Amino acid sequence: MGGEVVLDPHGDPASARRHLSAASSGCPVGSIVQCLWTAERADAMADADDVRRLARALPRVEEIPSDGFDFRVGGKGFIWSYPERQPGKPRTIRTDIAVLFVGDEDEKQALLLGEPDLFFTAPGYRDLPLVMLRLAAVNVDRLDELVTDAWHMRAPDDLQGELDAPDERGRIR
Repeated sequence: MGGEVVLDPHGDPASARRHLSAASSGCPVGSIVQCLWTAERADAMADADDVRRLARALPRVEEIPSDGFDFRVGGKGFIWSYPERQPGKPRTIRTDIAVLFVGDEDEKQALLLGEPDLFFTAPGYRDLPLVMLRLAAVNVDRLDELVTDAWHMRAPDDLQGELDAPDERGRIR
């Protein structure tokens, strides 16, 4: 790549704007592909693959084998697939809905009341500091913020500094 940035590899103006935006955002040479992918996904609506990618990028995360996704830090869950229960039917793992740890009742109510298009709760979760998140309604940047916040609330104190430490390229997450 040698510092050269291709502004329109897809041949369309929208792609060129995204690539120009990523290039001008200070993406380090050599990682422009990842930066461009991130820039293109930032406005896209999230899905289970985004949850997996974002959670796996956090320090000391353990992924629990499941039919969907299930991530823990320090033995505590911070985001997982919604196990939908309907009377008289077997439980269904919904990978289009994430269960997200939010810390306390005040934060839960703020999310539920402030953004009802993104968040909801279910009968088995009413007394817990958890919300359900409709992935198709949230963009990737916001999902990143929510996953990172949930990680911070569940991670043991001795891990907190690892997230704020620079990575191998000197970037702070």
